[in-house]
Amino acid sequence: DFVDVEDTDDHIEILYSSLLDRKYIISHEKAPSYDEHIDFVKNHPYRAWVFVKKEKKINGNFYIHQDNSIGIHFNVEHFNLLPAIFEMILKKWKPLPPIPSVRNKNFFVNAPSKNHELINTLMEIGANHIQSSFLLKEH
Repeated sequence: DFVDVEDTDDHIEILYSSLLDRKYIISHEKAPSYDEHIDFVKNHPYRAWVFVKKEKKINGNFYIHQDNSIGIHFNVEHFNLLPAIFEMILKKWKPLPPIPSVRNKNFFVNAPSKNHELINTLMEIGANHIQSSFLLKEH
């Protein structure tokens, strides 16, 4: 089941716990404070942000961004759910129309380079590897 993320205390706590438990992180180097997290959840920039529930238990969450990217956050023990989740995402949402040099016509997933479980799952379901990204840090 998909359950929309809301800015309730329960959802905020579940998301913060999930954030702190992540093994791989792309978007930040240091976890935000709880207050920063509350502010982010209340003002999230996502087109959709959803918990995935199976048998009344939340197994992870994903978001769909305005650029058609999908961010997915699951513990490895729930990766067996990913093929069905991606299939359900494609049935429920359509990518936003393409904008040259801004937005692809398809959904895409940014996978941390060390998250081999996610990368392997994406390859197994037929996703195409389209790019690798690199950070340039100031010295």
